[in-house]
Amino acid sequence: MVLRHIDDAINSYYQQLTQTKNYRPDPAEADISIKSATTEIFDLTQLKLKKHDDEFSYMAISTTKYDKLNPEQRRLAERIYGQGTDFIDNMAMLATAQIAETKIYVLNPGYVKTEARSGYVGRASWLSSFDNLSSFDASDRNININDRLRGVRRGASVSEQVSATGGALQSAVSIIPPSMSLVDCYNLILSNPAEAVKALDNQKASALAGLLQTYLSSRVR
Repeated sequence: MVLRHIDDAINSYYQQLTQTKNYRPDPAEADISIKSATTEIFDLTQLKLKKHDDEFSYMAISTTKYDKLNPEQRRLAERIYGQGTDFIDNMAMLATAQIAETKIYVLNPGYVKTEARSGYVGRASWLSSFDNLSSFDASDRNININDRLRGVRRGASVSEQVSATGGALQSAVSIIPPSMSLVDCYNLILSNPAEAVKALDNQKASALAGLLQTYLSSRVR
């Protein structure tokens, strides 16, 4: 529903969020989305939300004591961080990264009730950066932040991949598709020597030196 209207010439999803602060979808389209078999509906009043301000609140999840979540909280948590063993593994990953608590931000029930008088209300939602914390925002309108967009267009050339990642070789290398040949990999490395050096460590440098020695030995007659 959002992608269908993100480039509308008038009153697009982007324009609404950045100018009027809320997304007001077409009621008929919203009904279809809400009634979809893949859509889950949550009772905000059962999430034990902690107030951030008059507009939104958050549900805190301990990455080690998540068994204390009530059924509605756990269902929402697993909607964001994966179900079953995937959820457990993701919590363990966060805990290992010394992130003791992750948060899911949503609009306040009172705010939703007030805004819903004018029809459906929507916001942007995404996982935030993975650094010293991790959170999920379903209450945001700051869609200009680009650190949540990862990867490149499928089938993009090596030069396009480097450009899409701002020339950061380390980021580009992490998203090389399985179909990319070793020749493409070498071309990617050689296209940005400065970043290639920054991405090196002793182990990688030693391995590359070994490859070079093998190559030179094969060229000796």
